[in-house]
Amino acid sequence: MQARDVLIANIELGNQLVIPLFEDLKDAPLERTLPEGGNHAHWMLGHLLLSEAQMCRVFAMGEENPYADWNSFFKGGTSADPEGKGYPPYEQLLEKYRHERAHTISILEGLSEADLDARPAIVKEEYEAFFPNKAAVFILNANHPFMHYGQLADIRRRLGRDILMA
Repeated sequence: MQARDVLIANIELGNQLVIPLFEDLKDAPLERTLPEGGNHAHWMLGHLLLSEAQMCRVFAMGEENPYADWNSFFKGGTSADPEGKGYPPYEQLLEKYRHERAHTISILEGLSEADLDARPAIVKEEYEAFFPNKAAVFILNANHPFMHYGQLADIRRRLGRDILMA
């Protein structure tokens, strides 16, 4: 098995586990992780979409981020607006997130092992330790949804929903 295959399998696993949680929260996209605050599904969905495009399209491949207009809402370091003011519709984000995950897989399918060992197209100095090569960019991207999985599960638990396994 090549690194590309492992990365694709990890993305697909993330899709199987995380997307059903996002789908389940369509009726409560602004419910927060904690009674007094925290992230909500609407912010996490936009954040994962924006981050995926930033890491894979921009950092790894040197392309533009088609969702850059949403930086002020979803960029790392932003906070979830309790009411989602100005956010794109949840359904639109979910559709674009699915599309972006498929796009990332298509990028990976076109890369060789040597391509994955190559330096990313764009690496800011503060990220060089995290992204010594393209493979590292795709690894972090593939694992990023798992970093938010527990938050989505917490929201569902607060809503009294049954455990959902893909």
